[in-house]
Amino acid sequence: MQRTISVPSGNFGNLVAGVMAWKMGAPIHCFRAPTTINDTVPRYFASGRVEPKPSVQTLANAMDVGAPSNLERLQWLFGGDLAAMKAVITSERHTDDEVRKAITTLFEKYDYVADPHTAIGYLGVPERRTGLSLVLATAHPAKFREVVQPLIRTEVPLPDALAATLARKKDVQRIRPELEALSKLL
Repeated sequence: MQRTISVPSGNFGNLVAGVMAWKMGAPIHCFRAPTTINDTVPRYFASGRVEPKPSVQTLANAMDVGAPSNLERLQWLFGGDLAAMKAVITSERHTDDEVRKAITTLFEKYDYVADPHTAIGYLGVPERRTGLSLVLATAHPAKFREVVQPLIRTEVPLPDALAATLARKKDVQRIRPELEALSKLL
């Protein structure tokens, strides 16, 4: 059975880990590496040239990377062979509007509350596919309540551990910017 893994990708570290697993024999047919409009890798796949650019802010802020450092690792894993890389990995860009639509679709169709990163992973799975497709969920929707809640018109509860952390009393201690002051505090 064909297995496709869609990995929402900004700096491409999770994809590198997946490729390493595949190279060690994990039964994966191919990878999808959907990105935001910070599309250095899709452009590289199209042109054969790595042309980093300043990152642009999107709804999926952890994916706002204009010069993904893990691209060099991917190139190394494929011996610099772009054609070999493209035989296993596809990558395309998605806009914030597409992300909003995907979050809404996932909730309405599957009763699943997705964060923007997971929504991009979902967008990476083609409509017409064969075999099993997995989408990596790389963030929690509670981190993006201001984006998610208006789209699904439902409150996104905080996980207990996060709620407890946010409820803790803050303890701020100011120190001089000197090693001795830090050592004394520790």
